[in-house]
Amino acid sequence: MAMPAQIPPEAQSIGRARGRLSASSLTTFRRCEKQWFLNYRIGLRGPLSPPQVMGIEVEDAFCSILMHRAPPVDSLEELEEWVHSLVEEHASKALQQGKATFDDAMWNKGDFDDSFHMQKVS
Repeated sequence: MAMPAQIPPEAQSIGRARGRLSASSLTTFRRCEKQWFLNYRIGLRGPLSPPQVMGIEVEDAFCSILMHRAPPVDSLEELEEWVHSLVEEHASKALQQGKATFDDAMWNKGDFDDSFHMQKVS
């Protein structure tokens, strides 16, 4: 069986594409090639869990923060303060998007609200 790498979709940049070799894809492949084939090639995946959804959303939020252009600053402390000022907004958006993704999934397991809420992530 071939290595578990996929070609990223043309419409997305390589840095934000979901079709790349991920740690979970490689772990699944090494654990069971048939499970990897069913999950990543055929598309028969198990139910989504809140941590799976939020892992993707947090990565996207972190990448979004990194893409911001920093204002001119005079010290490292000012830069840290500026970055920290972005976190709550991006965390809130990630939480809302994660909940929507979880709720819209055809098959999910667990309770999103028991796992994640704004007080826990801020």
